[in-house]
Amino acid sequence: MECFRDLGLFPEDQRIPAAALIDMWAELRDDDEATAMERIYKLVNLNLADIIVTRKVASGAIDYNYHYVTQYGLLRDLAIRDTDQEAEDKRNRLIIDTSANNLPSWWTSENEYHIAARILSISTGL
Repeated sequence: MECFRDLGLFPEDQRIPAAALIDMWAELRDDDEATAMERIYKLVNLNLADIIVTRKVASGAIDYNYHYVTQYGLLRDLAIRDTDQEAEDKRNRLIIDTSANNLPSWWTSENEYHIAARILSISTGL
């Protein structure tokens, strides 16, 4: 499930703003707000994520700025591992963790390397 893989792009043990996922999926998949929230609730129903609503709007209107998605570290690792199964030059998303100096081999090589990723996540561990 592509949306599950997208959760691996965000830092571990952090709340992911639902609005960020909505915006990302609108750009990548042409999802509207309702479709993006359906994707989030599908992940929740499959126990692949949790949703936290920090504040209800008094008017009754739905404001997703107060919705956050969380994910257990093990599930995030699974999403990253699933992404890593694809060939690097064919991936839609590229996740780079520089915290342990585990840079990809192509990062430090002098050869030109083409990557087709549409989403880039760089984690520094700070």
